[in-house]
Amino acid sequence: MRICLFFLCCLLYQQAAAQPRIAIIIDDIGYQQATSKAAIELDPNITVAVIPQSPYGKQLAEYAHLLQRETLIHLPMAANGTDNLDPGGITPEHSAQQIRATVLDAFKRIPNAVGLNNHMGSRTTEDSHAMTAVMNTLAEQEAFFVDSRTSGASVGETVARETGVPSTRRHVFLDNQQDYRSINHQFNQLLQHARQHGSAVAIGHPYPETIAYLKHVLPLLKETEIEVVPVSRLIAF
Repeated sequence: MRICLFFLCCLLYQQAAAQPRIAIIIDDIGYQQATSKAAIELDPNITVAVIPQSPYGKQLAEYAHLLQRETLIHLPMAANGTDNLDPGGITPEHSAQQIRATVLDAFKRIPNAVGLNNHMGSRTTEDSHAMTAVMNTLAEQEAFFVDSRTSGASVGETVARETGVPSTRRHVFLDNQQDYRSINHQFNQLLQHARQHGSAVAIGHPYPETIAYLKHVLPLLKETEIEVVPVSRLIAF
């Protein structure tokens, strides 16, 4: 834990004009029951993103609601370079009506969801037709959008603005590499972005390494100037 203690000691002596805020979204909730529950239990301000048609998605979303955790639909979307698509996913080839029906079905399955982010989706989020259909449906639901930014060419935020859907984006992936040193490096990147810009959004996953790291670090952040908030707190409505 020396790395954590080092950056926290540094943070204690840094000053900022306004208190920076970070949001941490835990994606892929719904496939692994035990680790998903552990992620949900991490912190009251964690946001969880549930894959609607995953085996334990509905059950875990209900558990998150019981613990008053902010919940998102983690909607599967087609990605570049692969044909793999989770059940209940969308592609650019789907019609606007098909996409609307899929998104509405997701909200019926996870009725306490307040927003949506993409699971995979590099190919879909690059497509204006598909994202317009998603945003029009989110507008109906009075829900917001978080672009997971699985593609640098994503038009998600642009289309959200055009359709009046509140939105933000992911700035840091915490655990593309699932080891302590790498997660710590990414977490420091998150804090640096928040200090420079006032806020930052991270996405992690219910991996044992991520959960162990956050379980150790999040309580210590209370001694610093960094505030952890649900992702909706970083979106202008």
